[in-house]
Amino acid sequence: MATDPHSALGRYLAKLPYVLGHQLSDDQVVAGLFDPHGTAIAHATERWDPIGGPGRFTGRFAHALQDVGPIDHAVVVGYGPDGGAWACDLATELREVFDARSTVLHVQDGSWRVLDNLTETWGPSTALPAQPPDIALLGTPEPAASRDDLVASVKPLPGPIFADLDHAKATHLASLSPATCADLARSALDQLARGRVDNVPHQQSLAHLVNTSIIVRDAVLAHAIQGTQHRQRVDALVRTFRAAPSSLRPVLATTAAAAAFLTGWHPPQVEGLLRHTDPTDRLTHLVQLGHDRGANPAPARRTILESADNQLQEAEAAWTTNQTAKRTTQPTDARTSTQHPAEPPSTDTIGI
Repeated sequence: MATDPHSALGRYLAKLPYVLGHQLSDDQVVAGLFDPHGTAIAHATERWDPIGGPGRFTGRFAHALQDVGPIDHAVVVGYGPDGGAWACDLATELREVFDARSTVLHVQDGSWRVLDNLTETWGPSTALPAQPPDIALLGTPEPAASRDDLVASVKPLPGPIFADLDHAKATHLASLSPATCADLARSALDQLARGRVDNVPHQQSLAHLVNTSIIVRDAVLAHAIQGTQHRQRVDALVRTFRAAPSSLRPVLATTAAAAAFLTGWHPPQVEGLLRHTDPTDRLTHLVQLGHDRGANPAPARRTILESADNQLQEAEAAWTTNQTAKRTTQPTDARTSTQHPAEPPSTDTIGI
């Protein structure tokens, strides 16, 4: 690893679009916060608000990082003709809030420069370096051309790929227990996560099951955000939302937005998914609140994992009790049973 600080800052700027998921435009400012070991704690970018200044930006950081360890260093980057002044203003605010030293950078027209904190003057401009070679080796996706393009990357497809289940299949699924439905939905999600070529029947079943039961929705959400395959599962959720008919989209969008937020997807992608949710849904409200505040998703992730499992167990117990009660209270006619030979139950009523 090179020890030249200038080269290290150049590589940092070259990596920023990959870290944030999109190329930066001339109205944006970026802040990265680092711990005493030089490990990145958080990155955020916003279009600069000339009226509100840096207050909203630092407020979001302060709320998100209130339970995080000490912050040693802030790197602030302003883009465009006014980016240098914006970065200076934000760095001043961050130093006051977090009591951390700062490095201030300005990027414009393919070149960058760094502020000398002692003299408060800008150093010479240097051409931005090319893409770091380790980016390609890690298989990091190419950044979107802009923030707006990243938001648009999760919007619904021009037309749905599948329709809702037909009545017979929907009726059959309605006869199954909550645990069975959750198992079917999680299995469909896993199948979709295994590849990029979507299986329409799996998407159809997953979309239907998530839409017909909050218990199943939360079980799918919990399954999507845990384990080493969480990124593939969340991606499968997003693809299912994008391919769904309009009637099924709001619940799928909420589920996908929650999963994306809880697993650290880029904020513009979470924003794009939230645009298609039902704003009155409680989960939508919680995700929107966390997104707007830049909240740390870790506490919410733990809560989801625990509550989803408990709710599914309670729903399964209640369903089993109800089925037992139905069987024990069903009236029988002794005369009818002796006059007519017993017939096997119809397959349409098994489990009801």
